Amino acid sequence: METQKQELENDKQQLENRRQELEQAIANQEQEEARSRYKAIRDQADRITQRIDDLRDELLTADENQMESIKGKTRQELADLARLEDWAEQAQEWIPLKERVKEIFKKHGFTMVAVLTGVGAVIGTIASFIFRTAGEILGFLGRNAWLLIVAAVIFVIEKFKEKRS
Repeated sequence: METQKQELENDKQQLENRRQELEQAIANQEQEEARSRYKAIRDQADRITQRIDDLRDELLTADENQMESIKGKTRQELADLARLEDWAEQAQEWIPLKERVKEIFKKHGFTMVAVLTGVGAVIGTIASFIFRTAGEILGFLGRNAWLLIVAAVIFVIEKFKEKRS
């Protein structure tokens, strides 16, 4: 009887492990499909953006009759682009945050090295300013110790006056 209970527990554990593996596989598949959809949408958005740029170039050389037609096409392309951006946003929800951040950096021409270098430079500048200023203050106080003594005496006298009144 005890052996059967143990076997049932083992079977139950194996089924649970298998269920978790399948759930992970489904999640991975959904993420991969979302990545593919997102990439296809971004590619289409890039093509529309290029067409809009071409239409703007045409607009510069167009006569009055052609201008309205080109403006209408541009409005339609912009509407399509907005729709694609909405779809991309929906598809992006299934993509892990790490990949979304990478996509943002890639889209805007950033690299992690550039960001880290910039952050390091800012931190270095701030630290340099703080240490330089602190050094100047300590140097001033070292050369003018009498000023510190006078300030301390005035402080003590003021506190004494407050207590007396």
